[in-house]
Amino acid sequence: FPVTISDQIFLTTCADMIGRLFETQKRQIYEHELKERINYLEFNLRRRIDELNQAKLSLDIALQSAKAAKWEWDVETNQCFYNDTWFENLGYRPNELPSVLSTFKSLIHPSDTERVFNELIKYINGETSIYECRFRLIAKNGDVKWFLDRGCVTQRHFDGTPSRLTGIIIDITPFVKLEETKRLSEQQLKSMIASIPTPVVMIDKDLNVLSFSSKWAEDWGGGTIQEFSQNGWIHKISSALDGNSISSEEDYVEFSNVSYRDWE
Repeated sequence: FPVTISDQIFLTTCADMIGRLFETQKRQIYEHELKERINYLEFNLRRRIDELNQAKLSLDIALQSAKAAKWEWDVETNQCFYNDTWFENLGYRPNELPSVLSTFKSLIHPSDTERVFNELIKYINGETSIYECRFRLIAKNGDVKWFLDRGCVTQRHFDGTPSRLTGIIIDITPFVKLEETKRLSEQQLKSMIASIPTPVVMIDKDLNVLSFSSKWAEDWGGGTIQEFSQNGWIHKISSALDGNSISSEEDYVEFSNVSYRDWE
């Protein structure tokens, strides 16, 4: 049969309709796959956000339990973030002071300011692997408190230069006071030993002389304790370091022309 123009138009219309149908089906399949992919990405994004929120909560709880304060510093704008503990450690209400770097600088003890910022500059310039500094801050009531501050770069520019630092700062005042008490006690003990009229020496576990009486220096000529390694004295000293009280009326020790038979 001859194909008329009407037949051609009809066939063309059918082909176009079929093409549109296939195109619609392809689009529906593509949209379905795209929707599934978006749902998958949204699910993973929500899960990661939940994990990050949980990690942040755990970190905040840990910091709060340790009374450790958290800070952040925008290197370009000098804007800072200080958490509640940062203010509370110094006797201030949260956000009572402006959250800028100059606030931190104004609270540093004048004798420590230059050293603190030198350490910050050294770290920013890549001279140290981490920023760490021990210094004093002045609390609201005027008390001087010791802190240990540590931080690192958490954001950088495209050229690698630091743009944001984050860190924690811990009140170590009780530990510093304990160290000072220990130092004074050691000084008092050394002074007491120095004034004893008999030869007395104090050594550590590595046989380094910590202190000795003037009589010891006079009799033994300032020799080191390592010279006692003869006659099994190292073994005796080790026993004393284990907490045993040792003495003898039989050992004979000669050192710098001075001899001893009785010792304890």
